[in-house]
This record gives sequence, structure tokens and C-alpha cells, in this order.
Amino acid sequence: MAHFAEIRSSDNEVLRVVVISDEDVAANGGELSTQAETFVKNLLKTGDDTYWKQTSYNKSFRANLASIGGVYLPTEDVFHNAKPEGHPSYILDTTTYTWEPPLAVPETRPTVEAPFEAPEEWALLWDEDLWNSSGQKNGWKCQDGYGRFDDPTVGPVYYLDQETMEWIKK
Repeated sequence: MAHFAEIRSSDNEVLRVVVISDEDVAANGGELSTQAETFVKNLLKTGDDTYWKQTSYNKSFRANLASIGGVYLPTEDVFHNAKPEGHPSYILDTTTYTWEPPLAVPETRPTVEAPFEAPEEWALLWDEDLWNSSGQKNGWKCQDGYGRFDDPTVGPVYYLDQETMEWIKK
């Protein structure tokens, strides 16, 4: 099955994604053809204010599977998702066309006494409030994976000091 995205012409926002049979695509120009895109437009009777592009479920072309609210970048010929809500600091990675925090994901986790010592049990989370309150210097926080960030009674919460690269208990 082939996937096609309907895209608003004025701002390149993805409005919907539909599935078309491989046989119909092959009979109408084949994979990634403008003829197949025109076939979908005519089949679904969409207006002149939108256009269609094929998208890949397994990301084998056009970087990402198109998603509603996402964007098609015609110059780069790629799709990317909408910027995650609540994360205004995220930056679009122009290699993967995914949204990433402005600081790299830490490779280390805090080292503290049991029962919180196993690194694989630590939950890592980007914190916009920490990013803003630190003057855009720190943003990663960590808590034992069995706890919840909104429940300080479960386990200690740490933040990564980007200057010293040490985890500091909050």
C-alpha cells in the first residue's frame, strides 16, 4: 500500500494522509511520480488549494512519514512533524528532519546510593522551565525510572549542569 499526503499549498501543512493501492499507483505513473499524485488528487476530488505527495511509511524517502499538522518542505523534498507542543526551545535537525532539544542527550546518569544507582533505571526528561530559568544553559533532568517527575516523594531529581557536566540534586 502506498501513502499519500494532502498538503495545503499556502503553507505546506499536511492536512491528511491516505492509503492508495500499489496497483493503482503502478497503473498511474508508479512510485514517486507526479502522475500518481495527480491520480490521487483526481480520485479524491480535492481543490486547487492543495497538492499531493507520496510519503513513506518506513521513511525510505522524504525523511519521515507525513503526519497531520506536519510540514512538507518542497526545496528539501522532505516531511517533518509539527514542533512538539510545550517545547519552544526544540530545533529542527536538518539531517533527520526531527525536532531535538537544543542540548545533546546526556550520555551519563547520576550516580547515587541504592536503590537509585542503576543507570538504565533513570528516566531522562527535557525541562523547558529549567532551560529558561538557567538562562538557556541547562535543560536535562533525571529521576529514578520508577518515579514520576511530578512526584518528588518517589525519588531524587537531578539536573545536568552543562558547565561542569555533573548531575546536581534539585
